[in-house]
Amino acid sequence: MKTGDAGDIYVEVTVVCTIATCRTLSPFHWAVLRALEVFAPGARPGLDELAARLHVGERAFLDEAWTDVTRWRATDDNDFAQARVSVAGEAAMRAGWFVVGEPTVHRHTLYFEKEDGVPLRAERFEMKVVRDLRRPPAWSAELTLERVAEALALQRPAARLQPGERVVAVDAEWAGAQEVRVGPGERG
Repeated sequence: MKTGDAGDIYVEVTVVCTIATCRTLSPFHWAVLRALEVFAPGARPGLDELAARLHVGERAFLDEAWTDVTRWRATDDNDFAQARVSVAGEAAMRAGWFVVGEPTVHRHTLYFEKEDGVPLRAERFEMKVVRDLRRPPAWSAELTLERVAEALALQRPAARLQPGERVVAVDAEWAGAQEVRVGPGERG
């Protein structure tokens, strides 16, 4: 990560971020969701039997996990014996977390190294426009949620994610992006 050397060219792009409070799936969430995948509706063991098979000891842990996944709409039915994993549940299983709070949308101008898309490390800096970006850089298709969260932490301290928050969607506005250089003002 560079700190913004004069003469280096960076990409300035406005990024629309959707941020939400999320919860990581616990082993108990995984257990009930996987049971829905592995056992057909009507043929799956009840939560008592599942707790015994998994050596959980207390069914209460699975009950709490089941309550969570139904509240998060990770299933298509509230009845464990008949439920299937929903599209939202499949996405949560792929990601390992589930959105539990109301998402909010934010727009931020962020700076990345032109060649590889690494976020510029600076909280305060003055940029001089070199020219409009002719086309999105090669790394633009790989602008990940994690890379945007990293850029926010490095460049926008007031926009840092709170504990439990994640960037859950990103849309970069490449049409208005510019190539810039660090100006003579303050550098982070």
